[in-house]
Amino acid sequence: MILSIDEVGEILDCIVSELPKEILEGLNGGVCLLEDEMRPAGKAGDYSLLLGQYFASSALGRRVELYYGSFLASFRTSPREAWEEQLKKTLYHELTHHLEHQAGCRDLEVEDEQQKQQLREEEERRAALRMRRRKDRGAE
Repeated sequence: MILSIDEVGEILDCIVSELPKEILEGLNGGVCLLEDEMRPAGKAGDYSLLLGQYFASSALGRRVELYYGSFLASFRTSPREAWEEQLKKTLYHELTHHLEHQAGCRDLEVEDEQQKQQLREEEERRAALRMRRRKDRGAE
């Protein structure tokens, strides 16, 4: 089911409104829903998508960005409930970054980096396997 950016914005507003106000303290840039489809930096051809990010800058403040285009690419055939579940999961993840940042903690950031490294290694293994299969087919 394809949800419009307005529908996704309404779902996101509802999720945010249910949060305790303390969680949003210091988030002076708020929670933003952007039209973009985002990929990891430097990964234009990469199949992976970023659903959201947390930004903390002394000059630009702190904000959470969620990317409608990435959700659309990932969930266009999924039911509304899947969109809602992933929106909530993504928002909570990014807000955890915010809370950890305020507390001077980096646990989730470290965990994210470890997960990214595992995904890179997995992709390298798949690429090597594809290369080996092509080579084997060429030798037949």
